[in-house]
Amino acid sequence: MTPKQVDTVIGADSSFEGIFKVTGTLLIEGTFKGDLVFSDQIYISPSARIYSDLRGGAIFVEGSVVGNIYSSNRVVLLPGSKIQGDITTPELITQKGVMLEGKCTITQNIS
Repeated sequence: MTPKQVDTVIGADSSFEGIFKVTGTLLIEGTFKGDLVFSDQIYISPSARIYSDLRGGAIFVEGSVVGNIYSSNRVVLLPGSKIQGDITTPELITQKGVMLEGKCTITQNIS
């Protein structure tokens, strides 16, 4: 799943370490290691490897995430996604072929 409009991209051959804050839509195709990612929408492509907590509005995952996910809108786990961490969101959508090792909390109170 690729968003129609992307404001920021971490490309497939790129890696980033640190704290990353961006508004708009973020597409991660490469490797991200850091403390937190802030964005309105985050798309984790199948080639992406994330070693970080993620914070955003809507978060769509097809790649690998090692860290907790905090979403103020929804989390969508697409086929092939692998999550090692907890998910906190008001809405969780999963599809067949998802691997999740962690707990899910469905709540409107995201801190």
